[in-house]
Amino acid sequence: MALLMRITKTFSLLFLFSSLSVFAETDQVIENETVDTVIPRAISIYLPSNLIPPSVLTEFTTQTGIIVEQRVYDIDLPEFISSRDYSAVDLSLLPYSYFPVQTELATHFKPITQGQLSNASLVKPELNQDELAPYYHYSAPLMIQGTGIAINAKMLPPSMLSHWIDFHDEQWTGQLLILDDAQTLISIALLGMGYPINNATDKQLEESKQWLIGMKGNAAFLSKKDPEMHFLSGQVSVGILSSNHAYIGSLEEAEIAIEWPSEGAILDIYALTINVNSDKEKDALLLINFLMSKTIQSQLTYHSGLTPVLSGLSTNSKRLQLLSAQTIEKGHFKLNSPESRQKYEQILLQVKKP
Repeated sequence: MALLMRITKTFSLLFLFSSLSVFAETDQVIENETVDTVIPRAISIYLPSNLIPPSVLTEFTTQTGIIVEQRVYDIDLPEFISSRDYSAVDLSLLPYSYFPVQTELATHFKPITQGQLSNASLVKPELNQDELAPYYHYSAPLMIQGTGIAINAKMLPPSMLSHWIDFHDEQWTGQLLILDDAQTLISIALLGMGYPINNATDKQLEESKQWLIGMKGNAAFLSKKDPEMHFLSGQVSVGILSSNHAYIGSLEEAEIAIEWPSEGAILDIYALTINVNSDKEKDALLLINFLMSKTIQSQLTYHSGLTPVLSGLSTNSKRLQLLSAQTIEKGHFKLNSPESRQKYEQILLQVKKP
C-alpha cells in the first residue's frame, strides 16, 4: 500500500512538471507572435472653408476607402494662405490669385497632364486662355469666382450701374459696400482707368490709389467677412460683391443682383494641385477626378455658389448667379505675382488711412 502511494505521488509530480512546461512553451509562442495591422489609406488636403461640403469627402471615402484629412483656411482671408501649409499636405485647393510666382510652380507642385484628368475634355472652352496655360500645367481647375457690381434688388433696378467708374457717382454717397480686398480693389481701379489688372507699374498703382480715394467718399462699409449681410440688413444699396457671396445672401432671402461691368468682371479660379513632395500622387488624382465629376461639380455649385469649370451641367436654381461664357471671355483673372500682391496691399493701406 505504501509503495502504491509513492508511485501515485511520483506520477502526479511528473504530470505537474509536464503541464508547467507546456504552458511555458505556449507563453513563449504568444510573446513571439506578430499581429499584422491594417493602416487605412489616407491623403491630406489644404482647402478653403465653405467650398467642399463634408458629405462630398465622406462619399469619396465610401467609394474608395481613402480617408481625407483636411487643413482649412478662411475663404474670405486668402491673404493668409501659407506655402508652409500647402507644402505639408498631399494636395491643395488654392485660388490662382494666391499661387506662387509662375517661374516657381514646379518647385511647389507636381505636373498634371490632361491625360490624367477624366473630364478634361468637358472643361469650358472659354477657359482655354493663354494667360492661364502655365497654371494648367501644375493644377486642375475646379471652380470659378466672379466679382461684379452688386445691387440691392429690393431698392434699385439692376440696370442703374454698368461701369466700374459708376461707383464714383455722388448719388451713391454713404450707400456703397467696398470689399476689403487689395487685389480686387486695385484691379477695379486699374480697369476703370483702362489698364491691365496684373503686375501694375508703380505709376499705375499711384493712379489706382487716387482712383480709390475718389470712390472712398461713397463708402458705407469696408467689408472683409460676410459682406452680403450688409445687403441683407438693407444698410447698402450698391457695392462690390462676388457671385458666391450674392448666392449665400440669397439663401438668407436677400435679393442681390450682380451686374457684370462693361469693362469686365474680376475673375479667379480655385484649382487643385499636388504637392511636389507627396508620395500619394495616385490617390490625389483619384480625389481630383472625383471632384471634377459632373455629379460632384453640381453639388459644389449648389453648396458654394461658385461657377463650375465643366460645361453642360444642369443648374436651375434662380438663386445662382453663374458666369456665362461671355462674362468669362470678357473677364480679367487675378494672376499677380507675390511681389505685386504685396504692393497692392500697401496701396490699399494708404487708401484706408483717414
